[in-house]
This record gives sequence, structure tokens and C-alpha cells, in this order.
Amino acid sequence: MIPAQVKSFFPYPMPRPGQSLMIKTIFNHIKNKNYNILIEAANGIGKTITILSSLLPIITKENLTLIYVTRTHSQMERVMEELSQINENRNKEIVGISLKGRTQMCLNPLLKNANASEIIDLCSKLRSDKNCDYYLNLKDIKITPQLSDSEEFIQIGKENEICPYYLTKQVLKNADVIITTYNYLVYPFIRSIFFDDIEKHISDCIIVFDEGHNLINVAKDAGVSSLTSNSLKRALKELIGILLVDDKRIIKLYENLIEFLDKYEAFNPQQKEKIELGIKKEKILDLFSHIPEDQISTIFNEIVDMGKRIKELMLENHKLPRSSLYHSSKFLSFLFNNINSQEYLRYILIEKIHDRINTSLLIKSLDITKILSELFESRNMVVISGTLSPISAFMDITGFPKENTIKRVFPSPFPFNNVKIYGIKGITLKYDNRTEATYNLITKICIEIAVNTPYNTGIFCASYGVLQGLLESNLRQKLNSHEIEVFTESRDFSSSDNEKMIKQYKTLPEKKRKAVLIGVSGGRNSEGVDFPGNEMNSIVIVGIPLSKISYTSKMTIKYYQKLFGEDKGLEYAYFISALRKANQAAGRPIRRLKDKGIIFLLDERFFYKRYYKFLSNWIKDRVITLNDLKYKSEQNNNFEKIIGMIVRRFYNK
Repeated sequence: MIPAQVKSFFPYPMPRPGQSLMIKTIFNHIKNKNYNILIEAANGIGKTITILSSLLPIITKENLTLIYVTRTHSQMERVMEELSQINENRNKEIVGISLKGRTQMCLNPLLKNANASEIIDLCSKLRSDKNCDYYLNLKDIKITPQLSDSEEFIQIGKENEICPYYLTKQVLKNADVIITTYNYLVYPFIRSIFFDDIEKHISDCIIVFDEGHNLINVAKDAGVSSLTSNSLKRALKELIGILLVDDKRIIKLYENLIEFLDKYEAFNPQQKEKIELGIKKEKILDLFSHIPEDQISTIFNEIVDMGKRIKELMLENHKLPRSSLYHSSKFLSFLFNNINSQEYLRYILIEKIHDRINTSLLIKSLDITKILSELFESRNMVVISGTLSPISAFMDITGFPKENTIKRVFPSPFPFNNVKIYGIKGITLKYDNRTEATYNLITKICIEIAVNTPYNTGIFCASYGVLQGLLESNLRQKLNSHEIEVFTESRDFSSSDNEKMIKQYKTLPEKKRKAVLIGVSGGRNSEGVDFPGNEMNSIVIVGIPLSKISYTSKMTIKYYQKLFGEDKGLEYAYFISALRKANQAAGRPIRRLKDKGIIFLLDERFFYKRYYKFLSNWIKDRVITLNDLKYKSEQNNNFEKIIGMIVRRFYNK
């Protein structure tokens, strides 16, 4: 039974299987302000409405704010839809706001292409100088707090030439629920601005991270800072050409750094290839060796002040306060002051983009607990995902305190026979096995699956290299010969390009046509995009998406092994994230309780103990293994025809 306090916030006649238990679990533990909850729950249980109905009674009673963090804008829209359903059944409306980035909400052309810090500085200057008409036009505008989307504010802003961002701020401080994206809460600098904007203290907020397995990777990204050779060259121009600095110590430092980075261009990587090279601290210190040690702190302070002066000059002229000198000074100061820290990596990244070689010096934090630590000051955190397991590993990596964190795994609500999963033994995509013969066999299997599937099929590969191997085996042409349209994910696609492709792919079943989407596990379409019903019937996971071993991955493994032990360190740093990508990809077509789908795991390594234990429970409970070598000997080498027969029978064709 749903708790009595929750009933008025649950807008549907009956809860789904497992929903009542999850609601009680969340509600009863979050009533006690000391607890955080980590939940793994498969698709179909109705996670969004479960979370909202569990938490809204608490936040309305205690005058708190619910911050609902999602990965994509489509997920934000889903939260808004559920809030609308809740409001239809209530006398008192829940005020919810979906919040997009400030850069997306600013209409002033002077701030076009600004980053977060630049837009704050220039916006402040324009407002103080009474030089932003969009802001000045706001003075006579008042808006009633209600359920509102950022797009509505942007449209109002365009129609009335007023600032959508500050219009939104009028409502934010009165909002019960704020729906936003990960960057707002995970990146420390943006987080501090966010809480200033909503005029709330973090301790008065309950934070929900939907698709919470993403928290680790977003925090890792937040812990990376870079300095390019081109940025250093621009900084030197600012020093000499604008500020007319003639301090030989500072000029030599920048010349040393430019020469140091430029020599790595000799590595000449392939197009889109990335080369990582670790840098010993002695090499870094050598770049500063011409400066007496007792002068280094003073030098850094001077360069920071010079960078600030450049930004001030830009602001005075109502231009973006962009200074390579300021950025480089902050980077170099941090680099030097943390030169002996074991938790930071220093490395060179060399990559070729559009036939141009770029070299960068990077600092990467290996300990994301410091990046996330402020979040634990919130009243509570709820993290939910279909692929959070092993939850103990997630807790160790993110720093969730064991003494007040509840862990729960809820069983899949899907009818057992609606989902069939087959693992193919005898095929492996270890690097040495990525041969023409292997790709030809996989191509034959994929064709049989697609031909015998009612409508759409998804193929998610371990990497873009594997995807290319399938294309070179003429997968596209062979599918086309069966009148099956092929859509291929590309790293070169913009978000809008990809959205257009997915929209077209999803609509083909309505026209009684078939399609295949070929993408990458861990890519933009294998997570965060739902394909219910005929939008994706069958799915093929080609290979385990283990990341390529690089300097940073080696050092991350080494760091985690030091913290958690030899075996756990390797699992935490390498295996778990790969299997999580595969689990996410496998779940794309199974979104609603009535959905029916068949899934194939094409790599026998999925059944090696070190990998198998990290497959999701709903997969392990259902998977049937097929040995292709056995079938080949019994069926005259037509193993792929057996696969086709299995698919036909499942869909009763």
C-alpha cells in the first residue's frame, strides 16, 4: 500500500508492480533527514513518478526544494509531464521549473558564445552600466509562479525583448521543484552560481540524480583542466602586445611552455586519434627552473593580476572578458602548487582534428569525492539508475558515507517471457580477433536478426572501430538489399543532427518499414534515449565496450588499486564502467511493461567470470547461451540461420 501522505501526489489509479514498495522505501527513509538512498531499478517500474510522489509530501510539508537532476532535455520533459499529471489531481499546484543553461537563455548578442564565467562577468557589467535593454525591460514585468519550462521563458523573452534568465529567476526562488542537468550540480563553480541564483542553501534541498550512474563520469570530466599550446601563444601576445610586459622571467616561462608543447606535434597522430603521454614532475619543474623558488608565488600572483586586467579591459569595452593569460595563470599556479600530489595526473594530449595537430597539457583529478563532497551537505540525496550495481563500488568511488546511505535493488517488473536474451559463445572481439572473418560472421548474424524482426533493430558496438569493421563488411549494403534502411551514429554529428536521425528512425515502423540503427555502447543513443514498442524490437550488443588502454586509464587503475586493493581497483577503474555501458545499451528497447524484445550478446567474454558478474540481474536471470561452433557442426555451418529461426519464433512470425 502507498503511504497515506503520498496518495494525493500519486496521480494514477493503481501503482505498477514494485512501485508501492519503492515509494514506501523512499518516503520512509527520506522522512528521516539523515539518510541518502541509492536505488537500482529496471525500466518499466515508473521511476519518475515514484520519486516525485515519494518526495513531494516531504518538501511541501517542510518548505524544502526538490532539485531533480537529469542527463538529457528529453528526461527533463518527462519530469515536467509527471508534475503536470500530479497538478491535475490537486487543489494546490506544485510549482516546477525546468532550467536550461544561462548561455541558452541569454538573448543579448554580446554574450553569444560566452562560457559560464564570461557570461556572469559581462552580464554583471552590462547590468551595472544599464547597458542591457533586455534586463532593463524587465522592471515592469511580474510573473506568477507556476509549472513552467525554460523554453516558455525564452519565447516570452523574444516576444517582449526581456531577459529570459532573470525572468526565470523571479520564479526560481518560489519553485517547489527545479529540474536541471548534471553540470549545474556537479561542476563546483557552476554549482555555487546555481545556489546563489535560486536563493537557497543546499541544506534546504533534496537532490535527485536520475540515471545516476552518470554521476561518476560527469564528476571525472569536472576534474579535468587543460592548457593548449595555442592558448599559451595567445597569452604571450596579451603579455607583450596589450600589457607591454617586459619581465623576462614571465616571458621566458611562456616561451618555455610553448616550446615544450610544440615539440609533441612530431608524434603526428592519425585523424581523430588521441595520444596521451605522462609527464614526470621533474620535467614540469624544469620549465620553472629559471625563476628563483622564493619568487614563484609572487610571479603567479602577478600573472593572475595581469590576466584580470585584460578581462577588465574587455569588460570596459563591453566585450567578452576572455583572457588566455588569466586562464593560463590559474592553470599553472594550480599545476605547480599540486606538483607532489598523488591524486592529480599531469599528461600531454596530442590529437589531430581536421588535419590540424593540437597539443595540450592536462591536469586530471583521480579523486572525485572532493568534487562531490559539497553535495552531501544537502538534506538528502536520492540516486536512481537501472545500472547502479555494484552499489558498494559506486559508494566507494563517489564517497557516499556508509553510515547513512541506504542501498536497494528492485527486481525487474517485466513479464519474464516478454524479454529473451541470448549470449553467443565462440565469437570474441578481443583485438586480435577483429578479423575480416569475424566481422563477416557477425554481419551475417545481424542481418538474420534484422530480417526476422518485425520492425526496428539496434546494433551497439564496443567502439567506433568495431562499428567501422561491420560497415567494411558491407553490412549497410546487405541490409539495404533486404529493403532495411540503415542509420549510423557518428561522432561528427551535432546534437540536432543526431536528434533528426533518431526521429526519422523511430517513425519508420509507422510506415510499415524496417530500419537498423548502428551505434556504440556508451554513445549518445545507447543511453538516455528510449525506444519503446516497435521503435526498437531487437538489439545486438557487439563486443564488450572496454575502453582503450591509455596513460590515464593505466594511472586510474593504479590509483584505485592503491585505494581499494588489486582486484577491486581493476574492477572499479575498468571493468564495471564497460559492463555498465553494455547493460544500458541492452535495455534500450524494454521501456514499457507491455514491450516485447529480444537481445543478443555477441561476445563470449560476457560469460567470463570477471565480466559476467557485472551484468545486470535482469540479464543474468534470462540469458541463454548458444555455442556457435556446436551449431555449425550440426547445421552445416548455417549458425546464423538458427539465430534467424529463434527471432522468428519469438515474434511468432
